[in-house]
Amino acid sequence: MIMSSFKLLITIFFTFILLCTTFVNAKLDSNFNEDFNIRIITVDDDGVANYTSIQQAICNASNGDIIQVKQGTYLENIVIDKEIILTGENPEKTIIDGNLESVVVKIVTKEVNISNFSIINSGGKTYDCGIFIKGDNVSVSNCIFYYTRTGILSNQNKGLKVKKSVFHSNGEGIGNYNSISSSINNCTFSHNAIGLTSLNCNEIEVSYCFYQQNGLACYFENSSAIFFDNNFVSNNSENHGGIFLKNCRDTSIISSVFYHNGMGINLDSCNFINISGCIIDRNTRFAIFINKNSNDALISNNKISQNLRYGIYIISSFCKLINNNIYQNYLYGLYCEDANCDARYNWWGSIFGPTLFDFGRGNRINGLMGKICYIPRMNNPIFLNNSNNLAIYGKLNSITPPIFINKYNFQDEDSDSDGVPDWWEIKWGFDPLSWDDHYNLDPDGDALNNIEECYTDAFGSNPFYKDIFVEIDWIKAADPSVTNKPRNKLIQELINIFSNNQISLHIDTGKFSGGEEILGIDSSEGFSFPKLRDFYWDYFLNNSLVNPRKGIFHYGLICDYGPDLNFPFIGWDNFDSFLISAQWLDDTNPYYERDRFIIGGTVHQLGGTLGLFVETHKGNDNLGTSIPFTIQWWKYRNYKSCMNYYYKYRILSFSDGSNGYGDFDDWSNLNFRFFKDSNFDWPKV
Repeated sequence: MIMSSFKLLITIFFTFILLCTTFVNAKLDSNFNEDFNIRIITVDDDGVANYTSIQQAICNASNGDIIQVKQGTYLENIVIDKEIILTGENPEKTIIDGNLESVVVKIVTKEVNISNFSIINSGGKTYDCGIFIKGDNVSVSNCIFYYTRTGILSNQNKGLKVKKSVFHSNGEGIGNYNSISSSINNCTFSHNAIGLTSLNCNEIEVSYCFYQQNGLACYFENSSAIFFDNNFVSNNSENHGGIFLKNCRDTSIISSVFYHNGMGINLDSCNFINISGCIIDRNTRFAIFINKNSNDALISNNKISQNLRYGIYIISSFCKLINNNIYQNYLYGLYCEDANCDARYNWWGSIFGPTLFDFGRGNRINGLMGKICYIPRMNNPIFLNNSNNLAIYGKLNSITPPIFINKYNFQDEDSDSDGVPDWWEIKWGFDPLSWDDHYNLDPDGDALNNIEECYTDAFGSNPFYKDIFVEIDWIKAADPSVTNKPRNKLIQELINIFSNNQISLHIDTGKFSGGEEILGIDSSEGFSFPKLRDFYWDYFLNNSLVNPRKGIFHYGLICDYGPDLNFPFIGWDNFDSFLISAQWLDDTNPYYERDRFIIGGTVHQLGGTLGLFVETHKGNDNLGTSIPFTIQWWKYRNYKSCMNYYYKYRILSFSDGSNGYGDFDDWSNLNFRFFKDSNFDWPKV
């Protein structure tokens, strides 16, 4: 009884203490806003809040204030110069529209938190962006960025945090330069030229992010202490597409999925790289590409399988492979060119180990002018604790921005107000007094609707005959005795070939208000992928997101040396462009004239923008076909197409499929819409 009374007294005592503490805390909380002068300011474009403009609210705020913005569209360019929290009511319905002018949101102070907005329509110039950050410890969360040159541009900052945000249809999702201690977490990047760029940065964490349908998922250069963890990189550009590291060190790429990209992981002049616990599967060219002067790369505990060309390709570098399952890669599991590789203790797809020849049960390996050590090897598949599930890829499609429609304001009379002038309708047999849905009419199936056909009428287009338009710019060659401009004779030869296949090819090297020589640029030393993206915006789009040539013209750039030999690329949101490094081709192929490289590369890469890929036909872009009398050469020697590396500069045409075993009908499989509506999803067959 005494013990029960004692317990009761103890209970009453602690209950009293708890109530007192709660009362004191409540009193402190009730005075918090007053003591620290923190206010909650509301913004509503309907006029039922403190302010109708976000900028007005910021101007009248103080450090530490919270600005809450009701849903609506706010057509303004704002500057944040105070340490505030700016939050929208709903990220899809609270929109800050920059009206295509410069920077949408400029942050010029530290300790700013912005969340729950759609930020759209920046300008198209070099430093134009959705959010520009010039301050430490800035946090951006739960935002959507689309139709900007760069979604978030951060320079010389510390402590940037971006999480739970979507970057769709931007020239660049995030551009992070000269910064330290950055964190990118749980974000989605889709249909950007480059998802994430990191240049001259240190301590970068990228985790639980999704990348799909980008030109490059990530580009890291001159950066260190990179931690790339649990990311999903899927269905990006069929030529490059994955993550690219140049002059980087101390990097861990772990527990991530690289599924069906042109390249999964590309290392160039990198040191101390760890790739572990990843699934690298069905990439079209290389699962892992290790370029010159990359050393101390450790590749362990990965599944590297079913890649359509090479598993691991190493040039003039050293790496160590251990405890990987490397199997069913179409050409080679491992290919070393003037490189050394310690490849012991791996499973090669067979109890007999890897094969050194075209025939064999295990994956093929080859050490050209190098050394591969692969014994001892594993006789059974290695259990890998990487439980990544490819089904999560569907999450990437959860956000789709509204369709961006270029406006063609023709000045001539349009009696029925259907978007095209009367003279064009009369010329092509339409009734100028009867409204037609010209935006959705495409009688010839060339992916140019009637409004676009009207815009290009002066360039010779015909709404009832397939047209392909290509603008080509060229950087002045360093050697004054040569030119990077395509020669008119070969252009005409190409036009005739397309004409014989019922396609009107229009190549603009200055004839159709575009196409020019780019002066003042030295490409003799090459340039980066971000710089290539800048060329696209500066010289093709002319820094305008509403340039009417976008979606009508394919774009080609000819230079001395670019970031790669020659390839199609994404400059904004779709696979509509290509680059040719003419001097580089000239250096490596002494058998043809420079003009032949330029025009042969043009038609080959144009094929890529028209949907001719590795998945379309295994003879396409197959390095094995370029070596006479090999298995791949025998299998596809009848594929007489410029898409076949063996014929790339011999034949300036696609194949019609009539040449027997191994051939393919390219002409009938051209996808005219691909350059404006690109999709790299794994084929559903």
